[in-house]
Amino acid sequence: MPRPSAIVVFVILSLLSLLAAAAVDMRTTGGLKGDEATYVGMAASLGHDGDLVFTATDYQRFRSWYSQGPEGIFLKRDASGALHFGKAFVYGLLAAPLSRAGLTGLLVFNLLCLALTIAVGYWWLSAGGRHGPAFVASVVFAAAAITPLYAAWLTSDLMNYSLVFLAFAVGWRRPGQAGMSQARVIGAAIVLAAATFSKPLNALLAVALALGAGPGWRDWARSLTTFTLVVLALFGVNAIISGDPNYQGGDRKTFYTHFPTMTMGTCSRRRVSRARRTRWWSYRPRRRDVLAHFHKTCGISSPAAISACCRLAGPGSWPSSCGQ
Repeated sequence: MPRPSAIVVFVILSLLSLLAAAAVDMRTTGGLKGDEATYVGMAASLGHDGDLVFTATDYQRFRSWYSQGPEGIFLKRDASGALHFGKAFVYGLLAAPLSRAGLTGLLVFNLLCLALTIAVGYWWLSAGGRHGPAFVASVVFAAAAITPLYAAWLTSDLMNYSLVFLAFAVGWRRPGQAGMSQARVIGAAIVLAAATFSKPLNALLAVALALGAGPGWRDWARSLTTFTLVVLALFGVNAIISGDPNYQGGDRKTFYTHFPTMTMGTCSRRRVSRARRTRWWSYRPRRRDVLAHFHKTCGISSPAAISACCRLAGPGSWPSSCGQ
């Protein structure tokens, strides 16, 4: 019996992903999770507006999807006053086409990442001819842990997992394999570089990937050089987009309850990028706003906690809120 190709496996799993996503209402999966507000906003902005600038349009779209504001969103202000998303743009770039279908489309993207992991694992393990056990082992590897649960988290976690898995499946030699083509070595390094830009701790895996690429130093050098150049290029692109190569640095804040564009209404993107930029950024919240945020986040309402919140609401700025 001829073994099905990894492409066939991926297509079948993709169809199952579409059916599963169609049966799920993302508004009933526990609300915002982790940094979901930033990643969803980024993918939607790129998919609908063709940019990575946060404006009143993005805020209104988010409210129409979640029936609430983008709690916990990370934003950066550039020299012109425009607001950019304070996370790596890789997830937004890859998920942007499916964001046209709203939250369901982003759920499909996450499920496709999981399907890709299973299909690639099957491709790597089935080279010996035992495609049945290869498929079972790949499914168990992907599904036996908590990995599938992250499909409901519309963040970069599952994408990063899939990118790292893909990089090592493509870039590592199988047992007994003498070497591999330059295209595979370079391709694996590019994929790992994207995962590293999204999650810098993945840089620790670059040496392991290089050592698995081949027995000679040329393979190691080719892998590491490609990896380094692509990572630097991605940070350079981020500098072009937001004016700062570091998406976690600069004038970056996270917001709860009040958001920069929530009362600006619908207007042009140029006007939004310049409007009221000084007032909202230097806003100091009322004490009841701080108490409400602390209680919502920590579930604590003891006298000691209330006292601590009142002290925090005194002189100085509160980095997790912005102007009304």
